[in-house]
Amino acid sequence: MASDIKKAAGTTARAAAALSSVITGSELSGLAAQRVVGAAVGPAALTVAGLVVTTLMTKYTGFLINKKTAPVNPVSDTWKSRPKANMVKWLMKQSGVSLDTIAEHLGCTVSYLNTKLARDSFSFEDLIIVAYACGYTFVLANNNGEEEPVFRVDIIRHFENSEPEVLERIDRIEEKAQAQAAKREEYEKKKAEIEQEYEKRMAELAKMREEYGIVE
Repeated sequence: MASDIKKAAGTTARAAAALSSVITGSELSGLAAQRVVGAAVGPAALTVAGLVVTTLMTKYTGFLINKKTAPVNPVSDTWKSRPKANMVKWLMKQSGVSLDTIAEHLGCTVSYLNTKLARDSFSFEDLIIVAYACGYTFVLANNNGEEEPVFRVDIIRHFENSEPEVLERIDRIEEKAQAQAAKREEYEKKKAEIEQEYEKRMAELAKMREEYGIVE
């Protein structure tokens, strides 16, 4: 995989125009994990559902293509004429991620995000961030159907020099989510202990009623 990525990274601009962008589910859970694993590790599956978003550099056709059958329909007729917005809505639908979460990752308000959806005004960088927030990543694959070589658009490498504030924002979001998850885990543990103690005490109370001949 590492050698394939190096080959793809060195592809000329002319060859790059012949590549397709494939969105696939990522096995990695966060930026921290990606920093440890590194860009050489590809996504869990490079052809999840065989979905391809045809592209010429960053110009999208707006249809999700199933390589085995026919184009996948837009999320709804509302988004049919808004290819990038349709992609965002599809990602949200597949992952269950809310508008609030997408807006937080993009660093904007929900109101502004709705405006971007209405105007179909997402940049390629926006789409990378949205895909990441939904647990997906972009992969470049050859149009001729060959599975190799492939190039995974690594969110860290993409933004670390041009827009490091994007990674800082996502790091803060993930740290917050991890802290909330830790609190939830602690809560569930204490809750289980309390419920266990409650059941024990209720059993003792029932036994005491029986010993004293108390009927309630």
